[in-house]
Amino acid sequence: MRLQTKLVAVRKIQSTVPRSDFSTADLEAAAQAILQGQGTINPLILRQLDWQSYQVVSDHFGYYAAVRARELDLATGEMIQAIILEEENEGAILAQVKFFREPGVMNPDSSERDQRPDPLISTPSTPPNLDPLTPILQNLERHLITQIQAIQPQESPKPMIESLERRLMAQIETIQTQQQALQQQMIALMGAIAPPSPTTTPSVSPPSPTAPPKINLNTATITDLCRIDGLGKKTAERIIHYRSTQGGFRDLQQLMEVEGIKEKTFNKYAPALTVG
Repeated sequence: MRLQTKLVAVRKIQSTVPRSDFSTADLEAAAQAILQGQGTINPLILRQLDWQSYQVVSDHFGYYAAVRARELDLATGEMIQAIILEEENEGAILAQVKFFREPGVMNPDSSERDQRPDPLISTPSTPPNLDPLTPILQNLERHLITQIQAIQPQESPKPMIESLERRLMAQIETIQTQQQALQQQMIALMGAIAPPSPTTTPSVSPPSPTAPPKINLNTATITDLCRIDGLGKKTAERIIHYRSTQGGFRDLQQLMEVEGIKEKTFNKYAPALTVG
């Protein structure tokens, strides 16, 4: 069994020992040392409570020093090194905690030390030579945690696809409506700026073109239906399918029963259609 440290977000850790048990000055000095060294040489011992929270088993002082470091510099102090108790290693780790961290055990001079959970160790003037990869790994894990937290429970695929299709159809209808409005504005603008007819020559209005015949929904082919402005092949196929399954159209209002044709779309197609 090989012990390994892990970077844990400080905000996910909790302690059963109140912060007021420790000297504010000691916590401040320890926090500065953590920030200067970009980590701690004495990892916390934690027990995982659930998938996103931990509880301090050993080194409550180190935990509150890390909390203070995070308060001073959120980016650098966001993560802290820790050893997580697992079922297969818990006994061995707790035995080491008893020997190496509890006062009076394997520590003949412990009676002379402050008996708080973890006294501040004198910090050397030069920070320890930490592994240069540590800041990189901290940043990578920080980024991964942010991505995991951003993931929310998603809907099942089918409702998501249906919702996207509805929004896409609504956007297409909006674009088509805007396109028609723009065309009408351009026609009106061209009429407004057209040069006047010469006064010396009487203008003769050309005969107005006859309106194109309406398309019969009960006999039209896909090609016939596609001549209608804005009506595409997919919609034409759905209309033909509806007609074949329903035995034809008795009135134009039935067109709104075809998938993808709502009231706005129906009002656009209706002037060019008939069922007689």
